Amino acid sequence: MDSGKLGPGSENYRAFKFDWHALPYEEPALVAFKESNGTALYVSWNGDTESKMWKFFGEDERGQKMLLGQAKRTGFETGFRTSHTPIRVVAEAFDVRGHRLVSSSVVKTRDYKLRLEYS
Repeated sequence: MDSGKLGPGSENYRAFKFDWHALPYEEPALVAFKESNGTALYVSWNGDTESKMWKFFGEDERGQKMLLGQAKRTGFETGFRTSHTPIRVVAEAFDVRGHRLVSSSVVKTRDYKLRLEYS
């Protein structure tokens, strides 16, 4: 529909679909919460279209780094749970070929007393 026929102050919105790829300049956002049976981690990299897998690493009180596990990217935010309780964590994004794209900052695992669940 021609927006001119809608009257003064009317706006027309159009979306065009095409193959688009992006790697953001910002680093990924990562949070880690202690749970009764381990740790829940959530990572997002706003605008990213290339990551396919996230690997999560933890650091214990002695500074030992270990792979906690990995999760397939599921959209804007990817969640992961582990039975480990690391002091600090980091997430790394990998593309479809297994190349590392980016690493998050190291963040401290924190207590989460009030947990909101979204349905």
